[in-house]
Amino acid sequence: MITAAEYAQGVASLDYRLSGRLDANMDPILPSIKGSGVFALDKIKLKGFKIMNTIAKDTENKELADPELAGVQIKSSIANNLMTIERTRMRIAGFRPKCTFVFFLTLWSIKTDLLQMLGI
Repeated sequence: MITAAEYAQGVASLDYRLSGRLDANMDPILPSIKGSGVFALDKIKLKGFKIMNTIAKDTENKELADPELAGVQIKSSIANNLMTIERTRMRIAGFRPKCTFVFFLTLWSIKTDLLQMLGI
């Protein structure tokens, strides 16, 4: 998701509830984290997203170049050091991909992903 986020412009929101413990350095103790929530995408344009632009060029379908997303609700939960993203459906220029993911959480990946999202 982070690689696609690099090309995304628009409105997104996050409604998430988390609980867990912190160590002496204020870093989360990952096995203790539990929670769930929704990451919502509304009026998102994937400008310059190479995968979609290549498909658009090869299929001669201009709608696929710089596609737009709206009304996408990505529901996920965290438990036992795993983040599970429920099956998510989206509509991209006539395509309706479905995605499901499971991530193993590490403190390094959380910090790296957060810094990338913030553009640091």
